[in-house]
Amino acid sequence: MQFIQTKVRAARAHGLGSSFFYYESLWDYAPEPVAERQSVYKSLFNVPASRWAMR
Repeated sequence: MQFIQTKVRAARAHGLGSSFFYYESLWDYAPEPVAERQSVYKSLFNVPASRWAMR
């Protein structure tokens, strides 16, 4: 989780977003308990992403 937090914050510091390409890796291959990971993700992504209006 520390690695993910560091990378998400670094991307934001440069005005960038982040994405995860393999959902299972967020949950199945992690040493931390699921509840702890969910808490960290909720704190990192506590505001909905803004969307550009397509015209």
